[in-house]
Amino acid sequence: EKLVMLGSASGVFKVLVKLLAGVPQVLLNFIKTINDDQGPVEEVRIKFAPNLYELHRFCNRVNILLRLVATASESQPIPESDSAEIAQVVAQAAELLAVESKRYTAVL
Repeated sequence: EKLVMLGSASGVFKVLVKLLAGVPQVLLNFIKTINDDQGPVEEVRIKFAPNLYELHRFCNRVNILLRLVATASESQPIPESDSAEIAQVVAQAAELLAVESKRYTAVL
């Protein structure tokens, strides 16, 4: 809010900020629009948040699967065939997670 107020400043205060602090007008304009409903932060949210949310849900589900397997294996041993299948699913999930995470970190 304070940055928006600074970007929206006018009159003598705006001149003081520009001249004494050395803040260029372009930066003041950017500060004013950074959190607007149609500003750059909202564009990033619209573009990346849905997929990132799905990726987060996917990670949680893999975590739940691993906890269930760990809990089940404490009470009785898991057969080799089931164990191999679970390991294969987790490996595929980890590979998918790595690929999708790299997409986001490359953008950032």
